[in-house]
Amino acid sequence: DGDSAVRVAAASNPRTPVGSLAVLSRDSDITVRIATASNPNTPTDSLAGLTADPFGVLRKVAAANPNTKGEGLETFARDNLGIVRSAAAANSNTPPEVLAGLARDKDSAVRKGVASNPNTPAELLSQLAQDEDSSIRMAVAMNSSAPETALQSLAEDNEWAVRKVASSNAKAPSVGKKEGCFLATAATGSYDHEITRTL
Repeated sequence: DGDSAVRVAAASNPRTPVGSLAVLSRDSDITVRIATASNPNTPTDSLAGLTADPFGVLRKVAAANPNTKGEGLETFARDNLGIVRSAAAANSNTPPEVLAGLARDKDSAVRKGVASNPNTPAELLSQLAQDEDSSIRMAVAMNSSAPETALQSLAEDNEWAVRKVASSNAKAPSVGKKEGCFLATAATGSYDHEITRTL
């Protein structure tokens, strides 16, 4: 159809046949390609074909697609743009060995993507629980796959919000918890004191 709005609607529709989505992924209109890249039914091969697309926003969307797998996802993980690598880092299909590399990325948003991924191995989550960026430690604290040892460490984090979330994680150790409450350590001046707040 010559109307790009119609093609965008088709590209966004989960009922559109995969053959049509494959064609739409090569459309000349960027909005059509982005809509196709976001469709969870777009074929894996078509999504892999978007790794060379000149538009970074589109590559980010394709990297986050749950149907993006294999070599295409690994290519997105090596993208020159951090927003694309961060999307690949958060994708549950990203292999552990690729996540290991992304966990050392200089871009904190990429490391945060790894920290939030429920399929990130426990040893990587433990590593990221020590990251200097508090938003990354927070992502680990929120991760349902975070190991108890990491959560125990985060429950003593110097950031109050990180401590609160870590203590609220279902996998958090019971030590230091109270029914309906959490224990937080707050630094004040030259000494520490404990405060108990109701959740």
